[in-house]
Amino acid sequence: METKDQPKQTNLDDFLETLPKHLKPGDFLETMKWARDFDPTDLKYGNIFMGWVDILGYQNLIEEFGDDAPRAIFEDILHAFSWAKSSKSSLKFTLFSDTLIIEADDDHPVGFWNIINVVGRFRNQLLEKGYLVRGSIVYGKHFNKKGIWVSPCLIKAYKLESEIANVARILIDEEAFNNGIKSIIERDADHGIIYDRYFVKVDPTIIATDFDGSRVLRFDPDHIEVKYLKYAKHPDQKNLNEDRIMHCINAGNQVLKRFHCGLKSALERAEDIKSRSKVMYFINKWNEYCEEFELKNELKEEYRIDIV
Repeated sequence: METKDQPKQTNLDDFLETLPKHLKPGDFLETMKWARDFDPTDLKYGNIFMGWVDILGYQNLIEEFGDDAPRAIFEDILHAFSWAKSSKSSLKFTLFSDTLIIEADDDHPVGFWNIINVVGRFRNQLLEKGYLVRGSIVYGKHFNKKGIWVSPCLIKAYKLESEIANVARILIDEEAFNNGIKSIIERDADHGIIYDRYFVKVDPTIIATDFDGSRVLRFDPDHIEVKYLKYAKHPDQKNLNEDRIMHCINAGNQVLKRFHCGLKSALERAEDIKSRSKVMYFINKWNEYCEEFELKNELKEEYRIDIV
């Protein structure tokens, strides 16, 4: 009895080559080839520091800036990341709608302080525009490769921001704090500290204890001119002359005025009790900050905000 020839087996690549050009899948299958490159030993958690920042009033920001919103937000992120001043490049970020996620690449303490510096500057950048943030800085297990996120650290950051922070503040969990201040080899009070072989900008006073005992990232503008008005100190104190002093006074007042106007705008935008309570918390912190200035006589106006 005659049997029909069995059909020849054709692999996928050979089959695709037979298709007309307009029917070929293009780069789609190419995008999946990264899966073959995974080393099974890399598919595991690593401990990292992470920052989670939620932009409050995000919908208003998008509407205010219109088509210019992507550029405005990108510039704020770029400016903030320029303050990750260290000799160890350790951060990457993801902005998803109103949430900025900042990841250190490992558990080295430099990542903690870089996140502190970036989050503080990002908060200040948005405040000048009239918007506040709420967030958290945490430490924990994390996996993120090729868009695949498996992260207890991310869950911790989200819960701390959404369930405990409540108002416009940045919380720092105990594990992040304890791991972020270890391994100090040498201190340099004027510029920062050295961890292992890495130099990083550090200001320990930027971490404070809040009303409920939580550790928070304290509001303290990092502008040299504002710090001159606040503490009557300048990093180049020896070379200060009359012109530079006047520049510090004028520029410092301009920055304070932008913060002042930004906070008033945020308060005016708060439409309900919950939104208003978030802003009122930060206004109280702002007023505390404004209470003591070494060069108070050089302030050109009253920057405190009266609470009605």
